[in-house]
Amino acid sequence: DGQNKVNRQVEMFSRRPQSSMNGIRPVIEKIQRDATLKALEATEEFKPLYIWTPMLKKQIASMKVQLYFQLKDNKMVDAVLPQAMMMDPQTVAIKLVRMYKNNDEKIDKFFKRVINRFRGDTRAFVACVYAWIKLKKDDSKSALDALLNAKKLSDHPVLLANIEHLSNGKLKHFSNS
Repeated sequence: DGQNKVNRQVEMFSRRPQSSMNGIRPVIEKIQRDATLKALEATEEFKPLYIWTPMLKKQIASMKVQLYFQLKDNKMVDAVLPQAMMMDPQTVAIKLVRMYKNNDEKIDKFFKRVINRFRGDTRAFVACVYAWIKLKKDDSKSALDALLNAKKLSDHPVLLANIEHLSNGKLKHFSNS
């Protein structure tokens, strides 16, 4: 429902542009925020089903982590993260980012434990997030090692470009996209 509202706003704006795209951005962000809050409220309806489906609580926690992260509510992300399943790359990436922001020393151990769960593009995504964190900590050697390890099972163009940039010492050209 929220995505449809956003699409309608963008379509209306493109038909009759009254100002720059910056004028519509706050409206779109508000619609997205409202839709995310509505999704968080909807997750509460699943609570009665937790006793019947044991993994549902962890799956809902994983969804909440992503929704709170989208809302930039880091306190709630940190509160829900321990209950979440670390099965999808977005949740793992969020945990890596929160571990970095909280200066958690177990980040390397966590990365080494979860990276082997992923193949292809998802492995490249998680490895690029970890490499970005290592670059922020001024550890380009570990960043390059993580990317080279991910290259064994993925040939994603962003991964290959990042390996090339780090190999040539062009740290500023590192891309997370």
